[in-house]
Amino acid sequence: DYVLQVRSIDGDGVFGLIASAPLRVKTTPLPPLAQSPSQNKTVQTGSVELQCTDLPDASHYQLQYSPSADFSSSDTAILQQDRCQFTANIEKIGTHYWRVATLEKDPAGQVQRGPYSDTSQFIAVAALAVPEPKWAFDDLLHVHWAAIEGSHFLTQVATDKDFTHIVLSQTVTEPQVSFDLPPQCTPYYFRLQSIDGEGLRSKFSAARLISMESMICSPNGPVLDGSGRAIRSRAR
Repeated sequence: DYVLQVRSIDGDGVFGLIASAPLRVKTTPLPPLAQSPSQNKTVQTGSVELQCTDLPDASHYQLQYSPSADFSSSDTAILQQDRCQFTANIEKIGTHYWRVATLEKDPAGQVQRGPYSDTSQFIAVAALAVPEPKWAFDDLLHVHWAAIEGSHFLTQVATDKDFTHIVLSQTVTEPQVSFDLPPQCTPYYFRLQSIDGEGLRSKFSAARLISMESMICSPNGPVLDGSGRAIRSRAR
């Protein structure tokens, strides 16, 4: 804690009265260090994960993020978490700025905020379009979707709608793919994601159920013919 004093001096060298004001210089608790996104990284609008280093004695952390470098914009937001990780809702395209301070209890039990960290920034661009797949069956599963200029695509097939058991995963440059799926009497699920030239990824498309009713099934699985191939009824 400091005291700041100031007074004026006129042209004849006569001093005016002294005005005093208290001044507190905060250097502790130390601010966290920004981790991600890295400086000037390009991200998509929507939910953006901001992470920084935790400190041993911190009780909470306070985040400021804003489209203005001096945080004076009316769109400046403040979040508080007990871990140094935040989810910022970014709606505007352009450069955004963020900084974090540590909150810590003093000996009297009062929560004190330390200085903010150096300002970090990232660049928000429009979120990538989510592809919508369409498919057809013959001996293979054929999937196609609308082309997205400058993008390639990650395609996945799983045995569960949460994609915890992925059986096929393939990256393609054309908006189409074919799979030879092993016969089974439980359904498969398909999803895909677009990836642009900078490595930004869209959300995955909704999980689509691939009906395996083309198989004649028994309690033990697909019914096989004399050559060991699954007997098909119809596909959809």
